[in-house]
Amino acid sequence: MDLSFIEKMKNSILHQDGFIAIFAFITLIILISVNFFQRLINKYEDKMTSNPDSAKILRKAFNTSYSLFTTSITIFPLLGMFGTVIALLNLKFAPAETNMEDIKNNFFNALTSTAWGIVFSVVFKSVNAFIVSSVNDTITRIHEIVQEIESKDKKKKKVKTAKEEVADE
Repeated sequence: MDLSFIEKMKNSILHQDGFIAIFAFITLIILISVNFFQRLINKYEDKMTSNPDSAKILRKAFNTSYSLFTTSITIFPLLGMFGTVIALLNLKFAPAETNMEDIKNNFFNALTSTAWGIVFSVVFKSVNAFIVSSVNDTITRIHEIVQEIESKDKKKKKVKTAKEEVADE
């Protein structure tokens, strides 16, 4: 029974390349968290200037989630190569009487790992290209908010120090 190419690819992601599918799911969750933090920053931008700790926490959470997302994109091809190596090693340890059909299937499995790694990398890289400008705008804005807060804090400390010096005299 000969399966079509698409059916074979679908079977490979559900069985031997499942680790790539799991990592794609994790990457999708990270992408959702990037969007969540970005919406939170935009929604509460006005209130962050009065609460410096929340601004710093949101900045760290947003930067961390986006960094994880961009890093995960680069890991997909490596996962594909890892799956390829594992499948090719299975050929090495196959019994000597293995027929040609089994060898072809194992070799196909090796190549599907690479294909899935490339597919997911391209998909998430495309999503990143679509969102990167808005992410950069959010990073710039949250950085400005934190700098504004820190500048206000420095001015308050200078005024407090000056008042204390006057009171001491």
